[in-house]
Amino acid sequence: MLCTVLVLCGGNIFNARAAPLEFTHGVASGDVTSTTAVLWTRTDERAPIELEITSRDNFDPPDFRYSTTTSETNDFTTKITATNLKPNTPYHYRWTAGNASSEVGMFITAPFDDQAAAVHFSWSGDTDPSNNGSSYYFGHWNAFQSALSERPQFFIYLGDTIYSDNRGNNGTVPSFPKVNELPEFRGLYKDARDVTALHKLLSKNSIYALWDDNEVMNDWAGQTIKTTNKARYDFGKQSFDEYMPIQDPWSASDPVCAGPTQFRVKHWGLNADIIILDTRSCRSAEATKNCFDPDTNLTDIAPTIPGPLREKIGLKKDPPAGCLEAIKDPSRTLLGATQKSMFKNALLESKAKFKFVITSVNVQQTYGNPYDRWEGYDAERSEILNFIKDNLIKNVIFLSTDSHQNLMNEVFIDQFIASTPIAYEFVTGPVGALTEEKNLKALSTYYHHDFLTDKKFALTRVVNADCGNLDKFSYGTVDITPNGLLKITLKDENKVPITDELHPGGPPCAKTFHPVP
Repeated sequence: MLCTVLVLCGGNIFNARAAPLEFTHGVASGDVTSTTAVLWTRTDERAPIELEITSRDNFDPPDFRYSTTTSETNDFTTKITATNLKPNTPYHYRWTAGNASSEVGMFITAPFDDQAAAVHFSWSGDTDPSNNGSSYYFGHWNAFQSALSERPQFFIYLGDTIYSDNRGNNGTVPSFPKVNELPEFRGLYKDARDVTALHKLLSKNSIYALWDDNEVMNDWAGQTIKTTNKARYDFGKQSFDEYMPIQDPWSASDPVCAGPTQFRVKHWGLNADIIILDTRSCRSAEATKNCFDPDTNLTDIAPTIPGPLREKIGLKKDPPAGCLEAIKDPSRTLLGATQKSMFKNALLESKAKFKFVITSVNVQQTYGNPYDRWEGYDAERSEILNFIKDNLIKNVIFLSTDSHQNLMNEVFIDQFIASTPIAYEFVTGPVGALTEEKNLKALSTYYHHDFLTDKKFALTRVVNADCGNLDKFSYGTVDITPNGLLKITLKDENKVPITDELHPGGPPCAKTFHPVP
């Protein structure tokens, strides 16, 4: 039996034990700037611990030392924001408590805002940690390991970092029960940390973490969850905040929002600004109720596609009455007024060659089931794209996940009416969740529409996307040379560039950009 005694330390009583304290779920760093970084760990009980940071090969002595105490209130997780760091500098860090020590983590700070430095980062998302005790339902998340092997400066963990509902979803029926209480939400983050590839990625590389819907519940909207399921929102927010190295407090929002947003802007020298959007906390309800067709007893599956093309894919020429009016309603929002204003200001004020807009739902037109994406909030989508066009903001690149496919295309206000491209978008993922091809196979039985049974995605052919693949665990890489040449590549979990299913025999899913002056 392990013997414990009570020890008085600085006015507080702690349990002293024979076995050393354990740092149970590794270490993580995030929200790095040129002079700051958020550092994270978790212990197995309440304890005073120290954080040591060094820019050298050893900690004798460390460059910085911080102290904190873990608490049951935060599930024994803790975060510290280190300050006064040197720009463009690799750092090592560790947490200690007496003779106990965590593993050593690593991160690199951003260059000065006026430095024309090389930039290399990766992004992906959609990780379901559902497991049966011996194996994970969606593999070992090898895309994380492949991304890490390319030594990125940082990784953008772009949403659906857990699946609190729709767990182990095979396209129709979830295989695991949804979680409902705070300890269960926390348990999913612990399960995710136990996946070796994620554990290593977090310890050897910094991240910018962003939530989407499944951290709370599928397709949730901030403006409605306040009254329909506030407790679930609170559990989702608290557990995400506890387990992700994200800055606190979160950004300001509006009274209509469920709470503060995760909006923030990070600068990586003169070549890249990372503008992170929260598309959940303030959004209005989806327009699905307005687009329900009583004749088919289904929600219209492609309401925004032009009538003649609807008929070609077996739909009625027109969607249900009032459907398009709801989608185009200018009172509906994805971002909320405050975040939208901050987003516009970030675009206007950016001095970087490339502005990377990180959005958990894609902005390009894909037409199929648009309700949860920017396309389902047409007025705000058009407002943002017109703002970019009217203010001559160049080199805007949207990076996204969520749709569980790989997709590249130009972004138009409306490709059939206003066909001048405004920006470009890359979609990748999932890392470990149901791919869109498998989802469509399940849906085709339910909807009985020919375009769903065609796994080569007829709707994507309609928009003439540059590249697409529906069935790969994947991630994307971004490389910018010091003089501003940009290349973005979508890769499978084995680090192989994605094969384009839309144009068989063509080049892989990659594109090079010369910055437009």
